[in-house]
Amino acid sequence: MQTESSLSKDSAVAFIAGGGHFPHIIAQRCNDPLIIGIKGQAEAGLYEGMRYQELSLGQLGKLIKLLKQHHIQYLCLIGSIRRPDFSELKFDLEGAALAAKAGLKTIMSNAGDDGVLRLIRQIIEDQGVRLIGAHLIAPDVLLKAGALTSKKPSAQNLKDIERGFAVAETLGAVDVGQAVVVENGVVLGVEAVEGTDGLLERCAPLMRKKKAAVLIKRLKPGQDPDLDMPALGLKTMENLQKFGYAGVSGLAGHTIIAYEQAMVDYAKQHGLFIYGYK
Repeated sequence: MQTESSLSKDSAVAFIAGGGHFPHIIAQRCNDPLIIGIKGQAEAGLYEGMRYQELSLGQLGKLIKLLKQHHIQYLCLIGSIRRPDFSELKFDLEGAALAAKAGLKTIMSNAGDDGVLRLIRQIIEDQGVRLIGAHLIAPDVLLKAGALTSKKPSAQNLKDIERGFAVAETLGAVDVGQAVVVENGVVLGVEAVEGTDGLLERCAPLMRKKKAAVLIKRLKPGQDPDLDMPALGLKTMENLQKFGYAGVSGLAGHTIIAYEQAMVDYAKQHGLFIYGYK
């Protein structure tokens, strides 16, 4: 691993793993990582032969103990994670004490996801563990500028991408979603609590015609890329095809593209584009 930080191949790294194969792929870049699977979400079978523990969301105290026990230096949050209802999240005893000291309950009641994640980062880093994004372990997973696919966005698609990024930037400043759908200059929808896949389904009946609407994803202004970098995966491509979209655009260098070759192959097969906006 080559990064600008002190992270090296021999650093003690742990992963909080959500669903999908992507956490396993990135974990293989590290030397003997500790995998902490989210109960009910991580695919435990992927990690046979690796150090693996499972925790429920809210077991913050047990997480801290594991990190200290294994002398972890870096922690990476990765994979598809179903958003919890922060207001109903129950901490273990030690976690509740840490959360109370940091004022986490107040933040949960009054702030969006970004505020909560930043405070969780503070709690963990106060224990001497640095939170990092997958892109620091594997910089090659970042979306490159321009079209990755043989199919290029049309002139109208490019206008819609410009508009989508402007809308996403404005809404992101107040911590509302990372994704926008635009068709011929009209904003069909913005991401809410349902996530990107839900947004694609919700906007499908609003389309005037198939293969015209574009999905745009971008990092919110001020958002911590180590905690919630926008990501595109094969499931995104499958839903773009299922609901009749033209393609997808992410911010080049600030969007994770999981399974790039598989996504490009799928896009080619179904006439979709993948475009890195810069």
